Amino acid sequence: EFDVRLSKDNVPVIIHDIGLSRTTNGRGSVRDADWSEIKILDAGSWFNTAFAAESPPSLRDGLKAVGKRAVACVEIKTGQPIVSLVHQQLESAQMMNRAIIFSFKPKQVHAAKQEMPDVPALLLVEPGAGLVYVAEPILAKAFESGADLLTPEEEMANEDAREGVASVFD
Repeated sequence: EFDVRLSKDNVPVIIHDIGLSRTTNGRGSVRDADWSEIKILDAGSWFNTAFAAESPPSLRDGLKAVGKRAVACVEIKTGQPIVSLVHQQLESAQMMNRAIIFSFKPKQVHAAKQEMPDVPALLLVEPGAGLVYVAEPILAKAFESGADLLTPEEEMANEDAREGVASVFD
């Protein structure tokens, strides 16, 4: 799975956090830094000295590394307009038939389904108050976004949510 955010100069970057400081030696946010600044950061030392000087990869780099060996699971972490760029890079890497789009953002899932209707899209959902999933809002978000797939995992949902999700997607 690739967590993808957009740099200031519109390069899709594989990085989990909004900010650069936890996983790189950079400061500030990904969206406020140009790719030329991000690609020279050290993203490996925080994990292990054996990975010192490894830079954050661009989505293009990540797709190239995956090659034909696996499915690219691309999680869109940002609300910025990024779907067209992800689409272009999946097509360029000839991975349209080996990709899944993920996002917690229904608008991104919807945009992905509009632009790439044959690429499965997964709407990620977080539990509401009390860590309980409530079927009605989850299903509304799923329908609104056009998602092909939906979390939560069955054991994490309350009985109503399990029954509602199962009946819609079975």
